[in-house]
Amino acid sequence: MMFKQIDSARVDEIISLGYPLNKEHLHQLLTWTENPEHPQIETIYAYFIHLGRNGVNNVLQVAKAANSAWRFTLIFHIIANYDDSALKICVSQLQEWAQQSDDDGCDFESLRILSAHKLLSEDEISEIVRNKLSNYNDSIDALLAEENL
Repeated sequence: MMFKQIDSARVDEIISLGYPLNKEHLHQLLTWTENPEHPQIETIYAYFIHLGRNGVNNVLQVAKAANSAWRFTLIFHIIANYDDSALKICVSQLQEWAQQSDDDGCDFESLRILSAHKLLSEDEISEIVRNKLSNYNDSIDALLAEENL
């Protein structure tokens, strides 16, 4: 997708309004991160990291609705770089994503963040990992059973 010069100018314009004056435009900024070719993507990531607690609910809302590839980029580029106060808001959502299985790594990146920042106890992390291993083993068993038919 080609981006018009106005798209880049609009990013700068929204950011320059400053928070909270730009609150109604935060969703629009995040939607531009769906395409990794957007010329201002790093600026948008940096802005949401800077917003921290003020922007975390917007990031979570968009990430919940995103496909797993886009969700991974939001987790990896924004959420993983939040300070502890913003991360605490993300714990339940990260925990939910950590328990899911997908091809784009949202589960493992969420688990990594939860573990690295000690946002869950060791027992809670272990339980998620045990469940994931059990699910993967069940999937492998099902695939092997299909091959033997």
